[in-house]
Amino acid sequence: MFFAYATRYFARLAAFCKQRSKKNVGFSSERAAAKYLRQKCGLKILLRNYKYKNLEIDIVAFDKKNDTIVFVEVKSRAAAAVTPGYYAAASAKKKKNIRAAAKRYMASLKNADLSNFRYDVVSVIHDESGKPLEISHFENVGF
Repeated sequence: MFFAYATRYFARLAAFCKQRSKKNVGFSSERAAAKYLRQKCGLKILLRNYKYKNLEIDIVAFDKKNDTIVFVEVKSRAAAAVTPGYYAAASAKKKKNIRAAAKRYMASLKNADLSNFRYDVVSVIHDESGKPLEISHFENVGF
């Protein structure tokens, strides 16, 4: 009886640790993506993890060169992953949710030009420990 209890306990503990590890990798990837967009692309980061109800946008930024609001989806993938992050970001449900969250965010702005906006994807490839190895920016992906 003790063995069965211990087995269930450690299985739950392992699942919890794996979930926490995925969240940490996701947070690290979003931080690396924000830094990349700021330093390499010249975007001003307005918000990270914008949430409205069950909808979320990873990064909301502003492109000063084009006077454009940028909604960014960050996809994190292990270096050994079969599907690159950009393609994994493109599910129809994900696009619909990002569009709805973006619409809600823009509705909350006052006295802003809402005609200039775009959707970008940042793919972050990481090693086994979660350290970012490669970052790719796909601009204006047309969600």
